[in-house]
Amino acid sequence: MARRMIGNCHVRCRAGENLEIISKDYLSSSFIMIASAMKLKQMGTINKPLFAIPNHLVESGQFAREFHLLYPHAKVLSASPKDFTKQNRKKLISTIALFDWDAVIIGHSSFDRISVSKERQEKYIEEEIEEIEEYISQMGEDEKISVRKLEKMKENLEARLKKLSSSNTEQFINFEQIGVDSLFLDEAHNYKNLFFKTKMGNIKGIQVGDAQRATNLLQKIQYLYEIRGEGKGVVFATGTPVSNSMVEVYTMQRYLQPQILKEHDIYFFDQWASTFGKIVNSLEVDVTGQNLQIEQRFAKFNNIPELSALFRIASDVVTKDMINLPVPMLDTGKPIPVEVTPSSRVKQYISYLANRAKLIKTSKVDPKKDNMLKITTEGKKIALDYRLMFSNTGEDSYNKIKACAEKVYEEWKNGKELKLTQLIFCNYGTPGNKDFNLYAEIVKELNMLGIPKEDIGIIHNAKTPAKKQKLINAFKDGDIRILIGSISKMGEGMNAQDRIIATHELDVPWKPAEIVQLEGRMLRQGNINSKVRIYRYVCKGTFDAFAWQTISRKANFIEQFMKGDTTIREMEDLGDGALDYETMVAIASENPLIMERMKMQAEVSKYSLLEAKHKNNIFRLQDKILNAKNRINTFTNRYTNISIDINQRIKETIVTKEDDSKEDAENKFKFIFYTNDNHIMEDRLEVGSYIIEKFKDLSISDDIVYLGKYRGFEIGIQKKLLSENQLARVLKVKYKNQYEIESSSSEIGITRRIDNLLNKFEEKANQTKNIIEEEKEILKSAEMEAKAPFKYTKELIKAKRKLKEIEQNLCKQ
Repeated sequence: MARRMIGNCHVRCRAGENLEIISKDYLSSSFIMIASAMKLKQMGTINKPLFAIPNHLVESGQFAREFHLLYPHAKVLSASPKDFTKQNRKKLISTIALFDWDAVIIGHSSFDRISVSKERQEKYIEEEIEEIEEYISQMGEDEKISVRKLEKMKENLEARLKKLSSSNTEQFINFEQIGVDSLFLDEAHNYKNLFFKTKMGNIKGIQVGDAQRATNLLQKIQYLYEIRGEGKGVVFATGTPVSNSMVEVYTMQRYLQPQILKEHDIYFFDQWASTFGKIVNSLEVDVTGQNLQIEQRFAKFNNIPELSALFRIASDVVTKDMINLPVPMLDTGKPIPVEVTPSSRVKQYISYLANRAKLIKTSKVDPKKDNMLKITTEGKKIALDYRLMFSNTGEDSYNKIKACAEKVYEEWKNGKELKLTQLIFCNYGTPGNKDFNLYAEIVKELNMLGIPKEDIGIIHNAKTPAKKQKLINAFKDGDIRILIGSISKMGEGMNAQDRIIATHELDVPWKPAEIVQLEGRMLRQGNINSKVRIYRYVCKGTFDAFAWQTISRKANFIEQFMKGDTTIREMEDLGDGALDYETMVAIASENPLIMERMKMQAEVSKYSLLEAKHKNNIFRLQDKILNAKNRINTFTNRYTNISIDINQRIKETIVTKEDDSKEDAENKFKFIFYTNDNHIMEDRLEVGSYIIEKFKDLSISDDIVYLGKYRGFEIGIQKKLLSENQLARVLKVKYKNQYEIESSSSEIGITRRIDNLLNKFEEKANQTKNIIEEEKEILKSAEMEAKAPFKYTKELIKAKRKLKEIEQNLCKQ
């Protein structure tokens, strides 16, 4: 699989294409980037590639070691942040520029400080301002909100331009100075917040990013396009190209596929959004809290197969089920839920959150002071440990921490002999938290069960890259057997999978992409365990179960999109992870309808997917039916023509011997060749020599030159290229059908090949007849299958009706 991936990268980049390598931690994108870069350099496609990678991979030397592991003699310059200090900067620039490096490696923080020249920045900003002014000029009176937002964008750009023009500060490093001609960017999703212009400023759900690091990246890519050509010289690597919103697909396309977007007239966001986005009208309470008004929300995406197909032009996607690598499998086939019953005070707080949600829904509270995102965050904390909200209170008799400690102890005890390890992910109550240190409580619970402190590590306590690497190495060796940390500290880029037997997820991640990062620490090549476990801790009666279901569904949507699944034409946007008011109220009241609603949503989703696959199958069968009918017509005509050709051959052949033996077959009939210039040839060698001479005068062309007639058939010749280095000389034999055979280099061989072809017409007729019969069977089978109705129609209708009833009952409550 790795060879296939590297091969794909070679082919795409050699053809001048940008590429995004999307590897879900199961296969090292580092190796693929390194191998591709070196191959392209050997071919002369690139000269000096720049690798921009996470800081810790530079500081630990891991990436440079991987480079030399693959290419021991490669000339690699790995520059740490120290090399970019003021006193070292000029030396570094000259070192990069003057030597023929196979790779220049720098960390993201250093890369972000490098920008294109001041003149280029000014040019790019001026172009953005001009485009915004054009947008504003095209807008009407009813788009005042959008106009104001665009004017604000323009003001910000003008301020940035003024600051840039008046600045006398020495520029850190000009990107143009270092002399690189290609960019390999690892963990590219960190650059997703790219500014874009839109007239849809009044539409909810459209978040316009404006991170300077993303703008700097785009400007550097635009410079590479100036020297390489648009859409060339850039390779991204990421496991999570989409995390918050499908709009991030547009961002990746702006970086890597500007020429494709322009070709399809979707270069500007509004064009792209009108093609792939869906604005939904929803009834929402107005600011007075008394009236309902229609709000427009960018809530769904459609034409998903077409968007996926465009996106995959510049991406090579590897998912778990696409590779044949020794990656551990989940012992139970899916994560193991560990349910905890909430205490009475946790239930009370969930009810309190529901009441706050009601105030927000009716606009009775300032959204700056309270909002659904804040409530959702508090709901996550209270479900994890009550003390995260009220640190001075005592602990609950049983909660997620205690349940987790029991599972960790069980795995720790069973894995002693092989020194198997475990990860505990907890995103709240981290060390240094002013309110409450939940990590200390986890350690305390583990100690009480008998796990010594020496076996437990906390990633947050490793304050420097060197200390962090030392801790990870100890964990890899099994000297530390339990490692606790947050997704931000133990997710992206941490390679410690060697002995991990279990991962514990104490709280629900905000983004689907975080699930990939979190679980990818264990589910990857290099783990000695063939079967592993993921424990997900759920506090009943809180937001946990619904949040897990929602984020898992969104993660599944993303995976299907990346794989190019054509059964999904529409999908909801990923959103910010905040729950809605109705869901909160149902959860807080412990309403059994909410669980029934979740169950029915899953049922509807399952049967809807099966229905989409059924419809896709019908389309496929219709194509199959049409193709079979066309082939039947084609081969029927061919069979008729072969029969005519057989009669022509019999009529025009003068038989000299009547016996049926195959010996001396060419002498059973009289040999006569009539040339088009009125000559008669009765010698095979003479005819063969004549045809060979005619080939010498023939140029490479699609044209056929007919030379004469033999046994009632026109004989022609053609010279054509089969490939870059392969020339073909072919003979054409024609009466009703036209036949083609490869010519021979010998005089006698040419006429023999013609005779062999003519004498096999009966065999060809039988083969053609068999094909017709086969196609008729295919047609009959496809027509029967296409008539079959969707067998789960009743179940889908029933599930939809039931879901509608549940939601109506929830609204009444």
